[in-house]
Amino acid sequence: MMTAVALMIVCIPEGMPLVISMAMAFSVDELKSQHLLIKNLDALETSGQLSNIITGKTATLTTGDMTVARLDIAGTCFDAEELNCNIEVRDCLYEAIVLNCDAHMQMKGVNYRPTGSPVEVGLLNFLLSKGVNVQEKLIERESEGVSLKLWIPFSSDRKRMTVAYTLADQPDTVRLVVKGAPENLVRMCSAKLDSFK
Repeated sequence: MMTAVALMIVCIPEGMPLVISMAMAFSVDELKSQHLLIKNLDALETSGQLSNIITGKTATLTTGDMTVARLDIAGTCFDAEELNCNIEVRDCLYEAIVLNCDAHMQMKGVNYRPTGSPVEVGLLNFLLSKGVNVQEKLIERESEGVSLKLWIPFSSDRKRMTVAYTLADQPDTVRLVVKGAPENLVRMCSAKLDSFK
């Protein structure tokens, strides 16, 4: 019965836009049951012309713009806009980000902007939003006072990136900075910072 009604409507030119809209709506509803969200009905028609879709390793389609939203420091969660932790802890966090970073600063227009992997750029943008002179900090990192002893890049097997430096003010101490998946790193820790106010 529905097919017969649809065919009758199609035969009348004035009913054509209505039939097309209904067909699109039914198609979007079908895709929703397969966990695909179509916000624009025109996109459904365009997607019929796709032959290849390339995604990242997580099979998600993103813009690659990452930002720091929250920070969890020793079990206390802070909003990135209102980081109310101890100044010493905050400075230690900032220093760890600079020391364990693959991204670099590049001149864009009249300002230096971070370039590199989205995670690294997101972390450096976080520092910039806090008023940290990232370009200066990266130059200090490469100066004679700071000596890189070890660099192990991020890998999907290890799920972490590791660097080791000796610092100018502590030449007899090697600082190891590890960045990666929290579920792996937290288990490796033997102590935690606990002073916030």
